[in-house]
Amino acid sequence: MSEMSSAYVPPLELTSGQPAPIAANGGLSYMSFDKDGDAGTTTAIEDALQLIEAGEGQAIIDLIENAPPGPIETK
Repeated sequence: MSEMSSAYVPPLELTSGQPAPIAANGGLSYMSFDKDGDAGTTTAIEDALQLIEAGEGQAIIDLIENAPPGPIETK
């Protein structure tokens, strides 16, 4: 019997000169933390609970809500 493979997660790519991602894990998809076919859900929930416990969730909400309007300017 063959084992089922993990979900495909493409490698993380960043545009040269862009600021670091504000997302958890440096922008790496939670799919890359797949355990027994959960698609990274266990890790995502653990991280969310830690944010709630530490009170950091509100800081992220404020960052998003206070982002400047308009499109992102690129070169």
